[in-house]
Amino acid sequence: MDSIITLFKSLSPAQLAAVVASDWRQFLQEAPQQTIFYPKMYVGYAEQIAKQWNAPQYSAGYVVGFTMPKTFMDRYETQTIAYEEHREYKIPVAELNVFNSHIQGEYASSRPLPRPMNTASSG
Repeated sequence: MDSIITLFKSLSPAQLAAVVASDWRQFLQEAPQQTIFYPKMYVGYAEQIAKQWNAPQYSAGYVVGFTMPKTFMDRYETQTIAYEEHREYKIPVAELNVFNSHIQGEYASSRPLPRPMNTASSG
């Protein structure tokens, strides 16, 4: 039996709505100019992206977790952004339908991650 790995994706409210509308079965291309889909290997990194990018731009960010067969994912390149826990896969958007067809089980959704509070003091 093939081992599975859990990956994570940060989403805007509209992106989450699209995932829900697909009955939790597919991710969509995020923007017309997007050529790579970047699922994260660590939930903390996905939450950081949701808080720092999605929430400020869209009022909230979400993270979904999903499982994939490891042997399927072995075909894709990974990259690390600054820190080991900032690892992600690089999935060509042209292969997103094939990627979606290999998602196993159901997504796990997180609570909304609000925009970070400004902690700078005025004075």
